[in-house]
Amino acid sequence: MPEAAVLIDFQLARYSTPVTDLAYLLWCSTTKAMRDKHYKQLLEDYHRFLCSFLKTFGCPEDRIVSWDVMEDMYRKYMKFGLGMAIITIPIFMAKKGDVHGVDEVGEASKLDEMFIVKTEFNPARDERVSDVLQDMIEYGYL
Repeated sequence: MPEAAVLIDFQLARYSTPVTDLAYLLWCSTTKAMRDKHYKQLLEDYHRFLCSFLKTFGCPEDRIVSWDVMEDMYRKYMKFGLGMAIITIPIFMAKKGDVHGVDEVGEASKLDEMFIVKTEFNPARDERVSDVLQDMIEYGYL
């Protein structure tokens, strides 16, 4: 009998560095205040848990990424988070009715309509995107 269940989201499934998953989470789902307080710790925790996970599943010790290599990957791939933030934050922060849902679009040929967001004045959205850009510069990713 299973003891637990895990939901897996294949929405952005791809063969890539694990840093792109972290970049998506950090830049699309956190506020500047949260990053200011926890950013370095989140990077360190992610690396530690990734290494632990790889060891648990039998990854050879010489294939596990060192902290120095992970930092290089952060510098190289965190820009992915900026692109995703520019696309998703306006969608996440849109008012009901300002974005088409999957059930509204219907036909596959109209899926591009899901990314059309009414661009009414939204200072909170604009600040959030601006904060991502400022932090990217501050952390040396841009």
